[in-house]
Amino acid sequence: MLLTKDNVTYLKVAFSSEEEIEGVILDNIGLPFGDYSCLLPKAKLLTLGGKGSVPDGVLINFQTKEWFIIEVERGVHRTREHIAPQVSKQLTALANDDSREKLIAQALVEVRQRKELRELLLEIGIEDITIHGELQSILFKPPVLALPVDEIPDDLEEWANTLKIDFRIWILERYIKGL
Repeated sequence: MLLTKDNVTYLKVAFSSEEEIEGVILDNIGLPFGDYSCLLPKAKLLTLGGKGSVPDGVLINFQTKEWFIIEVERGVHRTREHIAPQVSKQLTALANDDSREKLIAQALVEVRQRKELRELLLEIGIEDITIHGELQSILFKPPVLALPVDEIPDDLEEWANTLKIDFRIWILERYIKGL
């Protein structure tokens, strides 16, 4: 596919890996989520049975009072064989209160280390003394599953519609300046 803007032609090119897509998302996290958000460091989430999975990101949006599990995928990955089992482990782990408490502790550390985020939170009425309570009220609600993909597998939306949580699928495309 070609795009033209201001007499410059851009050519659509495929992402080479899931990590490349993840890098684009994480480097531009404010675009889809806004300034009042906190991205937590990657961490393994464990189910009560001890099975674990590491989401590509966990993000808390203090303004919208939502939190997201971010799972970056390639369209070539099969939904039922790859995406569904991965997300299922993550959602099962998050049903474990210990996992949510761990996320709250991580978020507290992250917010306390970022002065600019604390200043933004003050703009929306969240003071240092109330951050823990805000985190609890947000993280003990169901998460939103954010699925950035380079293309949508045929059955991804069908599978996602079976989930008991909200989901958002974002298609990412990459263009380079033509020669």
